[in-house]
Amino acid sequence: MLRIRAIYELLLTDAPRGDIIRYCYEKWEVSPKTVDNYIQSASALIIEQAVEMQQNALEKHLAQRALIRHKALKDGDKRLAFDVLRDETKLLGLYPKGEGSSDDQPLIIKILKGVSMTDL
Repeated sequence: MLRIRAIYELLLTDAPRGDIIRYCYEKWEVSPKTVDNYIQSASALIIEQAVEMQQNALEKHLAQRALIRHKALKDGDKRLAFDVLRDETKLLGLYPKGEGSSDDQPLIIKILKGVSMTDL
């Protein structure tokens, strides 16, 4: 795991593959194929951590908006609460793309418009 961590750090500095191969050979006397395996493992770790960071950021922003919305409702500021709620739905991707167009409705509304009462 220490070797993968070393490669991970080299990848984060944008070190070219050739430099990484040279570094690994000088330090551990391993083949380019082994280095490619290390690079693949380190790259997977970078992707895994990026996804985790993105998820954590989303959760943080949603929690912040929930707190603001709660305070707005407590203070009787329904307009602010509604604006925060709308922002949350945009953050979650519940509105279709093309903001500002006549198509800017929640996805659930678009779906329900195509459903008749006989379909229910």
